Amino acid sequence: MSSPVTLTARALLLDMDGTLVDSTALVEEIWTMLAPRFGHDPADLLRRIHGVRAADSIARFAPAGSDVPALLAELDRLE
Repeated sequence: MSSPVTLTARALLLDMDGTLVDSTALVEEIWTMLAPRFGHDPADLLRRIHGVRAADSIARFAPAGSDVPALLAELDRLE
């Protein structure tokens, strides 16, 4: 395990989705790919996931008994 590092900064820049980088197209592409695996129509699923945390969307729309943490890890790798 490495030692903690202390940084001194004068500012911190955080990006809310769409402020600096618009990831909408990538997010929609990934969810369009996942929708059939979840048993959902891609267009319908896209209407329902925008503005919702990925973990909450997976928990809500993945088939019953799905490994939500594993699906979230897969989604993170794809993004």
